[in-house]
Amino acid sequence: MVHDPSSKPLGITDGKQAILIIASVTEGEQFRLGSISIQSTASDHALNIAAATIRDQFHLRDGDLFNRTEIGAGLERLRQMYVARGYTSCSMEPETKLDSASHRIELTLRITEGAH
Repeated sequence: MVHDPSSKPLGITDGKQAILIIASVTEGEQFRLGSISIQSTASDHALNIAAATIRDQFHLRDGDLFNRTEIGAGLERLRQMYVARGYTSCSMEPETKLDSASHRIELTLRITEGAH
């Protein structure tokens, strides 16, 4: 949260006004990744890509600060991997479970591979 921002003009350089902005910032709570669980939505068969290979698409390790941008990038890398293997209708459903006491987020990734 930002509190009481103030600004002060610093001068003009190359026709552009420089401004100093001063603000007090209170950080929110920080959460760490607990773990990533990988599941197939089809209970009658395993996924065609090994769970360890899927997990490697996410460049966060258990205990790292949770980073939504990196989770999104990992989902995109995983999607591209499935498309490259011929699974053009693959879908992924990430579900997060927040533990406020331990400041951990558990991520469950449910994958529907679709037709090959």
